[in-house]
Amino acid sequence: MTSPTPMRMRSRAWASASRPRCRTCSTVLSVRENIWLAASRIHSSARADEAVDEMLERIGLTAAAERLVGQLAHGQRQWVELGIVLSTDPDADPARRAGRGYDA
Repeated sequence: MTSPTPMRMRSRAWASASRPRCRTCSTVLSVRENIWLAASRIHSSARADEAVDEMLERIGLTAAAERLVGQLAHGQRQWVELGIVLSTDPDADPARRAGRGYDA
């Protein structure tokens, strides 16, 4: 067995550090599942389903609802994270937090 070369080690470290991550969501679950898990913490199961549909429309990811978060672009993952936060804190107003790095 040969030890990895310094160049190979650096390239692995860079690839790992540059890979976009989703801090508040699971990349192996769908967009809908991630938001539902968050919404189900404060709503009943039936109300969580409604809340997820409302949130998907609000953040503009209705078409991507069944896609795995790990397959989304970085900006779309940010919208999923925002949907998770808003589904657990409906009084949060992102307009008051303008300029936080979310693209339109």
